[in-house]
Amino acid sequence: MQKEIEKEVPEGVKIISVVSYTLTGILFILGLFSIKFGETISSISDADKAVFSTSQMTLPSSANMVWLGIIFIILAVFLYFIGRDIAKFKNWARIAGGIVSLLIFIMSIINLFQGSLSSLILLIVSGIIVWYLFLNKKVLKQFR
Repeated sequence: MQKEIEKEVPEGVKIISVVSYTLTGILFILGLFSIKFGETISSISDADKAVFSTSQMTLPSSANMVWLGIIFIILAVFLYFIGRDIAKFKNWARIAGGIVSLLIFIMSIINLFQGSLSSLILLIVSGIIVWYLFLNKKVLKQFR
């Protein structure tokens, strides 16, 4: 009987797993907040709406806030499983994590062209994650 050799988890995979868990917590809290306080947020007084109308920000309806909260919670659960299984070298988690990072990379490029310089940080981080999960030969060997 051959004993299965446990693979050592590379630092990059550990970091991606921690980032995934962190995003899980943030999205879960935002989801609960949106569901619980969605009606309150969307029913801002007319005076406050005048302040928001001068900016480019629009406030969603209470029903949309609830749906947004539900979507955040679903994404949080998905990211939890990615974070858990990527550290166990599950190939589906590598692919899913890479696709999520690729989508964030694309959205960051779009936001950068719209003048959001804060998207530069997301662009760099998600680009590194995409490269690491899809193109790094050492990581690809670990997942096979």
